[in-house]
Amino acid sequence: MIVIWTTAADTSSDRVVSALEREGATYLRLDIDAQAADENGVEWNSQAGGALVSGGHRCKASDVSAIYYRRPYVSEVTDDARDFATHEALYFTRCVLLRATSARWMSHPSRVLEAENKLWQLSVAEASGMSVPRTLVSSDPRQALDFYLLCDRDVVCKPGFAGFVRSPTPRAVYTWRLGEDLTQMDLESVRAAPTLLQERVEKVADIRVTHVGGEAIAVRIRSPPGTLDWRQEIDGDLAYELAAVPSGVARGMSEVLRRLGLTYGAFDFAETPDGSWVFLEVNPVGQWEWLQVETGADIAGAIAGWLVQG
Repeated sequence: MIVIWTTAADTSSDRVVSALEREGATYLRLDIDAQAADENGVEWNSQAGGALVSGGHRCKASDVSAIYYRRPYVSEVTDDARDFATHEALYFTRCVLLRATSARWMSHPSRVLEAENKLWQLSVAEASGMSVPRTLVSSDPRQALDFYLLCDRDVVCKPGFAGFVRSPTPRAVYTWRLGEDLTQMDLESVRAAPTLLQERVEKVADIRVTHVGGEAIAVRIRSPPGTLDWRQEIDGDLAYELAAVPSGVARGMSEVLRRLGLTYGAFDFAETPDGSWVFLEVNPVGQWEWLQVETGADIAGAIAGWLVQG
């Protein structure tokens, strides 16, 4: 039995479900935020162990062969009772699934949590033979200025964890470029929190590689001239095309995933004018559906294929 662990609104999982049905595979979809409505849930007792329930079907946790850990994340809930129930569902589902010890994971939650460390990602990528940009994290304005000058005043700033500001107006925080004539006084704001600074990579395109169980599906993303972070243009003028992965990058990605203990990764690269790919980060549960829509690449089929392989 294959388990898809996600949320009700996750249309990417809808595509994986369709691919599994084409394969004739048996599966249970556990939507962490819709357990009462869809009769989804978990059961456990000290004699029989754990079981999963979905749509009237029941499966012992020990019979689960593979688990797609998609995005079983709890969004902000304003109703206190519903918020409590959803968090309890998340906790007990995790308790039961983590004891399905024979199951293959895409990817295991503990590995996902560790792999979200962006600084470790950079170290692992460099150790795996990939090109990475020089990076500093500091709350010391003097260190920030020294790094800024070391990089010839061509530096970007990135959010490390949050990437989103809720107040006063909710908005995403994207990568932005520092000015070209800053002083230490201009960098005093880094005292507020450790700040991630990185040398800017001169690029002609961005590359997103969806790496699924050994298969790498690369898409070149071209944005309007001067665009620093293509995500700001996600609903605008972006062009997509499938790309061939350089052999050295392919080896590097496989090694990064091996070291991080992942079976899935969404890699982001900057493609330089000479055709080199510079590693930026890897998201262990990164989005992919829009790439399938834009290019026709069967990413859902690749995920379903891995889950079925057993």
